[in-house]
Amino acid sequence: QSPLTKKDIAVQLSAPVKEAGVEYFLNIYAYTKEATEMIPAGYEVAREQFAFPANDYFTETTAVASAPVEIIRDDNNQIALKTGKLTAFFDKRRGVLEKLQYGDKNVWVSGPQPDFWRAPTDNDFGNRMPELSNIWKFAGQNKTVGKFAVEKSENSVILTVDYTLNDISSPYTIKYTVVGETVKVHVSWTAGRDGLPELPRFGTQLRLSSEYESFTYYGRGPWENYSDRNTASFVSIYGGAVGKQAFDYIRPQENGNKTDVRWLSLTDKNGFGIRISGAQPLSVKVAHNTANDLDFGVPKKNTHPSEIVPQKEIYLNVDLLQRGLGGDDSWGRLPHEPYRLLKKSYEYEYEIRILE
Repeated sequence: QSPLTKKDIAVQLSAPVKEAGVEYFLNIYAYTKEATEMIPAGYEVAREQFAFPANDYFTETTAVASAPVEIIRDDNNQIALKTGKLTAFFDKRRGVLEKLQYGDKNVWVSGPQPDFWRAPTDNDFGNRMPELSNIWKFAGQNKTVGKFAVEKSENSVILTVDYTLNDISSPYTIKYTVVGETVKVHVSWTAGRDGLPELPRFGTQLRLSSEYESFTYYGRGPWENYSDRNTASFVSIYGGAVGKQAFDYIRPQENGNKTDVRWLSLTDKNGFGIRISGAQPLSVKVAHNTANDLDFGVPKKNTHPSEIVPQKEIYLNVDLLQRGLGGDDSWGRLPHEPYRLLKKSYEYEYEIRILE
């Protein structure tokens, strides 16, 4: 047996072009050269992805001229905005973007809603997250609209919805900017009181009909990955059916997430659908089940994948962050601190546009 040796290898690369919205990675793979009794020749034994220092994907680009935005309806119950082929209908009383229509086609079942909960993992049960953070389970649903403000400029309309999240007595704001056949969604939350437990996730959930089954994204993959379990998943463009993104653990639990997502699309068989792009990296999940479908309460119950019935609708989580999985042990250790959601405020932004 020869001792391990170290060797420096120079790789000649052309200088990348520094441009907003463009980034470069170097993927390196190591394979066995010769076969052994245990490992065949050509077997991958190591891999790594290196991001170029010049990468500047999320730098804002120069704004271009866009179609004007018209307010085509505004009463006590609803405001409707039209720009080009896109029409956005907002429910003032509930403070939601309830309908997004392109031409005569409705894009979704329901628009962005606050979401703070994930189906607990085995590690979560080990460190009592389902018990300690239970207040977040319905915090995004039990809310009251405090203010619905409209601000119109020449080429855009900004709608700001201020909520109170009643379970946690905290302010939560979604700001929609409708401009040039796109909708920008800016989400912010601040803790309204001390002593709130850790968040399992910070994000929003949208619901789409089953026809938008084709999922494509630019981020880490192709398998599921989480903030503290993602370096084996390289950044690239991946795709597949929504129904293929889930992973059936022996006991149903949180699964199928993707991190460092730059953009994603959900389309039908004709290529029509939506594309969502982050102003920063996103944490994304698409599934035919909600977190509640995989959450059987406290204490942990020994259920099986065969007991989970997929729903027809598609549930899309567009999140800023999800709590790390942890796993130093499964009987009490928490995720490492960089992967926990312990701040007293979070905000993020993404943009929705139509693909046709």
